[in-house]
Amino acid sequence: MSLTHSQKLLSRLWSSYAQIRQFAVPAFAPSWHEESLDNPVLAPSASKLPSPSQSVEVDEFLKDKFGRKHSYLRISLTERCNLRCQYCMPAEGVQLTKKEHLLTTEEIIRIASVFVAGGVKKIRLTGGEPLLRPDIAEICEGLNSLPGLEDIVLTTNGVLLTRKLPSLLKSGLRSVNISLDTLIPAKFELIARRRGWEKVIEGIDSALDAGLVPLKINCVVTRGVNEEEMVDFVKWTEKKAVDVRFIEYMPFAENKWNDKKIVPYFEMLDIIKRKYPDLIRLQDKPNDTSKAYKVPGFKGQFGFITSMTANFCGSCNRLRLTADGNLKVCLFGNAEVSLRDVLRSGVGDSELREVIGDAVQRKKKQHAGMLNIAKAPGRPMILIGRSPTFPNILSNLFVRTALSPSLTQIRPYSSSPNLPREFSHINPADGSANMVSVAEKPISHRVAVAEARITVGQEIFLKIQSNEVKKGDVLSTAKLAGITAAKKTWDLIPLCHNIPLDVIRIAHTLDSDRHEIVLRATAEATWKTGVEMEALTAVSVAALTVYDMCKALSHSMVIRDHVMDAIFDYKLDPAEDLYQIVGCDELSTTEQILTEYRIRALEFHPDRNFGNPGTLEKFQKLQKAKDILTDENQRKDYDLWRRSGLAMAYEEWKARKDSIKMSMHWATKTKKEPAIEASPGSTVPGAPSASTADKEGPNHASTAEDLQQSFEPRVYWTSSEGSETLRKFRNYEI
Repeated sequence: MSLTHSQKLLSRLWSSYAQIRQFAVPAFAPSWHEESLDNPVLAPSASKLPSPSQSVEVDEFLKDKFGRKHSYLRISLTERCNLRCQYCMPAEGVQLTKKEHLLTTEEIIRIASVFVAGGVKKIRLTGGEPLLRPDIAEICEGLNSLPGLEDIVLTTNGVLLTRKLPSLLKSGLRSVNISLDTLIPAKFELIARRRGWEKVIEGIDSALDAGLVPLKINCVVTRGVNEEEMVDFVKWTEKKAVDVRFIEYMPFAENKWNDKKIVPYFEMLDIIKRKYPDLIRLQDKPNDTSKAYKVPGFKGQFGFITSMTANFCGSCNRLRLTADGNLKVCLFGNAEVSLRDVLRSGVGDSELREVIGDAVQRKKKQHAGMLNIAKAPGRPMILIGRSPTFPNILSNLFVRTALSPSLTQIRPYSSSPNLPREFSHINPADGSANMVSVAEKPISHRVAVAEARITVGQEIFLKIQSNEVKKGDVLSTAKLAGITAAKKTWDLIPLCHNIPLDVIRIAHTLDSDRHEIVLRATAEATWKTGVEMEALTAVSVAALTVYDMCKALSHSMVIRDHVMDAIFDYKLDPAEDLYQIVGCDELSTTEQILTEYRIRALEFHPDRNFGNPGTLEKFQKLQKAKDILTDENQRKDYDLWRRSGLAMAYEEWKARKDSIKMSMHWATKTKKEPAIEASPGSTVPGAPSASTADKEGPNHASTAEDLQQSFEPRVYWTSSEGSETLRKFRNYEI
């Protein structure tokens, strides 16, 4: 296969990235972070190389002060909708704009012509539900006549698509996005507060029959509502040429957003990878908001719109025009400019361009972050545009902040596990500084781990990745600086002890999605006091060294923390024990665990207990327990942690277990307590008799297979019966 120069360069960069990932993925990175490293350039069947039309040039009035070129316009045709989706429209509805204040057909074409003349290549028609607008075919025809416009696309809920599609195709429509959040008809009615699932499916089939492939399906994933259907959606792509995009739940006015409803991108990917471990990561096009994946051999593909957990603001090329004629330069910004009023004042195209240009120049580098957006007043999604695909970032990454690395310290042999109730370095008598004596403390093995992140931006990130920074090898220099700083901690921090360090390790990870360098320092010592200050000093100086070596390229780098709680005295709450949640114990077989899970799943399923947050939380814990205990490797990890008695929660320990050396001793459990006991006095068929047990002796350790004989489940659940019962339950038949 012949490759262009740019493809060869991209291939070399990808290979370098794969090598870095091989050695630099930190031990604390969860397994779902490890994406397929198949080279997308050298795999044409899985590639999506940029098309020439994406290297567009636009007029100056469509460029903002950060160099972003806006070649994509989204036009909302109406505020009305024939559905009432919970994440989109408040339950009480919205106040619709009077018809005379909405843009007319002629005004939409006129405004669009100014944008297209300036370099806009793609226009998306949204709503509300755009198919409710009676003149939509006329609008498409008018847009199609504009010279320079390459793509007219539509985002719809699909209810009316079958009826309206033929006229739209004749008018110039080229592709369609359809919103569908569930494959279960009854659940569709719950989410959308209206019926219509069958019509949406009919609309999807009509679009595929018309040759609109790949057909994009937008699915907003909400915890406790539809996250268990993601695998079904991926299965859907086996025979259908669809591109399912899983969208993280986002905050808008009055949609009762809270962070517990969010299913993050990496968690979604992990769920799908359990069923399809051989996923291919596709090459995304420039300005794409979706991270694309494909199951080998499947006709379609799927992706993730990471609107809550990843930063796309730096590559945003979108502008939005609301149905009442307001220009929004950012989906989540409250600033709007009325192009309708400007147009109706009788001005010409040059004045309209000037107003648009002023608004674009005021576009911020990034929005305020989701937690702030959730609290801020604004439009409901129904009054902005149907499909929430605009990128964003979690919070204030580009605001210069003080260095605040995170810290987790592990002391398996600490003689004082409880946190002090008063400041140890202050003399209570007179308030003066006081160095703590460690003379009476026992010597033990101490470990501390600290982490810091530095956001450097795309240009610097690529130079660091390819080792092209003029000052030299940034990452190696940063590691040496961090190690040196750790050894001098006692000299830098006045009241620190001079600790004989066993080792200082500094690892790095390159986060290409956020253009961040993640630095992680692990300090170990066999001494009388902890090494948390050494770890913090090491990672702080390493991050500052990265900044120093790259500051000639930009001063907008940000050193920030990744929040993790330090836990010193963790005790397992029986209510949090995964075995107790499922109703089994360490010696239960996978079949026993699944049997108990199915019983409890029907009891606590959120569809049966809708609106009960307590039951929803129990169901989520039950799912988590089942996922871990039925996976052989995860269960081994959980059992190892559970027996060790470490002063740390399981999730925290699992994230760090490979980077921390620790000694753990435990007694082996040999006695089986049945997960579900028979009633007193009853005889379980197949159970060993007392005399047999006596002959074997008290030290006989039963195997899992032996123990199955003493296990009498409440429900005998065959694979066929289980599937049928769950199917009926999910479809509201029971």
